Amino acid sequence: NDKQKDPSSTSSTSTINTDIKGTETRNKIDPLQNKEPNNDKQKDPSGVDRSEDKVFANIIERSSRSKSACDLENKEVNEGNNRSAMTDVKPLPEFGLASYIKDTLDKESKSSDWGQCMIPPETMCDVEKVSVIIMAYNDEGLKNIVDGFTKGADAKLWPRNIIGEIILVWNGPDRESLESSKNGKWIMNHIKNKEIPMRFFISVEHGLENNLLNRYHPLVNPKYEAILFFDDDGPYFFHYTVEAGFELWKRNSGRQVGCMARHFETKGRNTERQIQQHINSVDISIKEVLSGRQSLPYDINDTSQQPFIPHCRSAGDYLRYNFNYFANFHAQMILPSGSFLHRNFLCFIWHPAFKELRDYVLAHPTHPDDITVSMIISHVSGRAPRVYTRRMHKRNSKLFVNDEFKDVKAPISNTVMLPPRSSLSDHRRLSLNEEAIDSDRWLKDRIIYEEANSARMVQKEGRRKLLWNEEEWPLLREDALNSITGYFGSFNGGSVGWCLTTIFHTKTDKGLHWCEPEISSLDWSPWVNEGRLGYNECALPSYATEISDSDKEYLFSLPTPNHIFGGAMQ
Repeated sequence: NDKQKDPSSTSSTSTINTDIKGTETRNKIDPLQNKEPNNDKQKDPSGVDRSEDKVFANIIERSSRSKSACDLENKEVNEGNNRSAMTDVKPLPEFGLASYIKDTLDKESKSSDWGQCMIPPETMCDVEKVSVIIMAYNDEGLKNIVDGFTKGADAKLWPRNIIGEIILVWNGPDRESLESSKNGKWIMNHIKNKEIPMRFFISVEHGLENNLLNRYHPLVNPKYEAILFFDDDGPYFFHYTVEAGFELWKRNSGRQVGCMARHFETKGRNTERQIQQHINSVDISIKEVLSGRQSLPYDINDTSQQPFIPHCRSAGDYLRYNFNYFANFHAQMILPSGSFLHRNFLCFIWHPAFKELRDYVLAHPTHPDDITVSMIISHVSGRAPRVYTRRMHKRNSKLFVNDEFKDVKAPISNTVMLPPRSSLSDHRRLSLNEEAIDSDRWLKDRIIYEEANSARMVQKEGRRKLLWNEEEWPLLREDALNSITGYFGSFNGGSVGWCLTTIFHTKTDKGLHWCEPEISSLDWSPWVNEGRLGYNECALPSYATEISDSDKEYLFSLPTPNHIFGGAMQ
């Protein structure tokens, strides 16, 4: 939720584990856990090179290509095109990551302390459980977590079908501050009584200061390959929403998958060039998904795979952080709550090659861990994120046979889809050929941003509270975004939305893609419905298709599809 809580420590030094000599190391056996963090370092049986050497070679090559493209864009690179930093924190050097990686790997080659990271497989259909990671650093955060266990009916944190364990990453000053608090005692009592499957990771006991990136540390050592992240105050989302997201992750385990996604708007000297590159990149990704090629290993030289977009900071490129809506298509980053990540990526996030970047996260006033993690994951994997909708209604399916509604016991492919209640924008009727979005809608949210003299204007529009704790917070986020993007030299081409291949997928005359409505139903999400895109990639667990008797009774009382759509949908 962009909830960048201010760490108690303002130090700009990031650590993993520190030995007596102060040398940064990783994958050391944790004396408290008495086992080594699991990075799934086995060789891929298919022969695909998933090593960190290959990953870093790709990042360096991608940076080189982007720099060449930027030099062609502006042969006389003019540092005057760079916007002034808004903070005292020095911006990361443009295209600086490539040289930092080279220097780091040269040093690391002399030591085996860190070991090897490996990227995960592109699909993981056999994974049945997730490790949930939640982070807090004070009693207010603990209270939020307790509320997550006790309130919300279908949105309660526990119990859920897919959760195997819950890990609380505690960034407070010590273990005592957790165990002596009122809410900490409530949690400990429920752990003792085996009412919640939770364990603690006390950051300070592992030599880690209060840092938003601690939830991504390999020493957290999640038991399951799939990790589901939540902020301490949520949102925790309905269980069936998250289950559908988990099914999407199984089909895209080599990427970051989430439901609160952000789009980077281009605003600078080369806006039109970047917009067109972005549109072309998403179109290529759509072709990959439709052809089933999105599950192929990443190949930087394969022109049929979605390309990255060069970011020429010194040539006048500038990205705007659009916080006005959650994107389905065209998203470049994912906010933590409700996001899925393979545990192998933790090894990369805390790799020494990204230390300069982690230091920047600690030093910058917005502590942009979410931007940083999404940028690292997309560049490590070579892939844009995938998105599921953050609100998803229960199944509204009813079997329609011989003009009568029957009990739902037939395959889902034989059911008609009814819209979730109160979710159709403007309550308009949708048709297969309708372009439901005005071609300028993509840009309309800029009005708030352009006209606001302070972020208080955003508050009047009902935006999230932490964005206006400081008047210039959105601009500070942009400051961090452009520094980090310039450091990599490029950004991913953008996500494919949940609605691809449904009647709710629209395209503007400018080539932008949209899901209308933005909110989905289990009946609308293709990968959990028989006969639709992505369904056959993995077997669907029974709980994903179940409809309770009370839901059936309610659904049978609803109007027929003829009343809603003017004709049954096929």
